[in-house]
Amino acid sequence: MRAYEKRYGVDRASAVQELQRLGRVNPQDAKNMLDQLKRSERRKRRSKSSEKADPRGVYGVDFDDHHAFIAGRTEAGFAFGVTWEERERLDALEAELPVLSKPPSPERRRDGESTSSLDLDDDVPF
Repeated sequence: MRAYEKRYGVDRASAVQELQRLGRVNPQDAKNMLDQLKRSERRKRRSKSSEKADPRGVYGVDFDDHHAFIAGRTEAGFAFGVTWEERERLDALEAELPVLSKPPSPERRRDGESTSSLDLDDDVPF
């Protein structure tokens, strides 16, 4: 069966069906092989879905014991990103930063002119 798959570049189900049509495989054996293939594919799908339920991958953020944020992995599989120590230092720096508020909007006089201190019209000679 595997030799046929490799030689003709087909998957196992196609190989079973083709060999059955050629008379090389008994129809009952072919049915048993196809049923076994379906069961194994279902098992593979179930195991993949359980792997996807890993809580570290929620919202696309990955972390481990050493990294608070994993930005990616090298070709060898080593993680790189922000470590927990760096994260703590960045959080402390962020806590020290002043909160920036929205600048006040310039007030308008009754005649429509702005009273903002940014008016530079007085310095323009024309």
